[in-house]
Amino acid sequence: MNKKAGLIVFILSVLLTASFVSAISSDLTGVYQPKETIITKISGNILEPITLGQITFKRGHVAIPLEFDVKKIGSDYYIWAIAPEEENNYTLSIGDIATTVSGRVDKVTYEKNFSVEGNLTDYNVKPGFVIMKDNFELTVFSFLDEDNSINVQFVDSGAVTLKPGENKIKLSSAGITKAGFNVIEIGEYQLPAYVTAEVDNLDSFLPEIRFKPGLIQSSILSGQNNVYPFKIVNYGEEEIDNISLDYETSLFRISPDKNINIGAGDEILLNLTLVNTDENVDSIISAKSGNFSMDLRVIINIVENESQTGTPYLTANYSESSSYSCSALSAAKCSSGEVCNGQTINGSDGTCCIGLCSAQQSSSSNYSWVGWLLGVIVLAILGYLYYKYKKTKPEGDQLKKKVSEIEKKQKESA
Repeated sequence: MNKKAGLIVFILSVLLTASFVSAISSDLTGVYQPKETIITKISGNILEPITLGQITFKRGHVAIPLEFDVKKIGSDYYIWAIAPEEENNYTLSIGDIATTVSGRVDKVTYEKNFSVEGNLTDYNVKPGFVIMKDNFELTVFSFLDEDNSINVQFVDSGAVTLKPGENKIKLSSAGITKAGFNVIEIGEYQLPAYVTAEVDNLDSFLPEIRFKPGLIQSSILSGQNNVYPFKIVNYGEEEIDNISLDYETSLFRISPDKNINIGAGDEILLNLTLVNTDENVDSIISAKSGNFSMDLRVIINIVENESQTGTPYLTANYSESSSYSCSALSAAKCSSGEVCNGQTINGSDGTCCIGLCSAQQSSSSNYSWVGWLLGVIVLAILGYLYYKYKKTKPEGDQLKKKVSEIEKKQKESA
């Protein structure tokens, strides 16, 4: 292969490798100060939990020991680490990330380079993200030889004086009534935080302005002319005027369908009536007012048996949240191998986590004692068999000796 062809092959291989990991990205910056706290978000179609064992920090091709951690907060993964003190070029490497490549599930390695240079940072903070229910404590280490004042902002804000060396900053989630993603400002650092507060009213995760229900779905007999009531609800703080509804008039009628005004905290009742009750319906109703718009899906299926008929959202046990996806509910959707450390709510795409998704502990570790017990039993059996063998071996030797003596006497007599 000539040099030109080799160069082409090399470029193609680089491009192909880049395409494999294009679904994974991070906001890791290019330069950090020595001992600075590195905080980066890993985004992409990540199908399995990222664990500590998959993460390596390297100088060249050599792995280096760093203090770091990884957690999934919402739909993204966050990694924090304390940067090395030595000025040099480094690489963050995450191996065996389960993702999709060209629509197929595959495992890829994501790598990104960064450098450490400049003066020693004034202070760092750890951990680099916070998962809290009530109170939490951060460690801020000051490398200065004099007092240093920084601003701290979470629920309240104020100045904190850092002494040389290690400092403890206590935080409280008191006053936060809704679980979810927050940001804690510690001087120049912005720490992602997830508050796992108990939520009394899970409906608070529904959109402030919404159709109620978020999906009209029904199964009816041919020719059955049902009326489907629904509402537009405004839990916001501003009035919405002149709402108009856009829909297929050949399929159904809605009353009212224009000049709808909804004040803050109010709701309005509407009725949907089918025009043709002999065909299935799968259509969208759009509500619009200025820059505001939202959609309501309508699915009506014609069935043959009365036992198959029903309208779920009109039943007493209907959960309104099941009309909305997890993302619309500002909730996480735990992947396979993860559990929800918090409350759950039913969404249209499955169970949503009002809390934090974390890797599930392997059940095998809970039953490791079984393996040890079996091992002890096997050793005991082997020991017993060996003991019996040793005990019976002399008797066997004596028998062989007697047989040989008889054979010797027989030869002598002959």
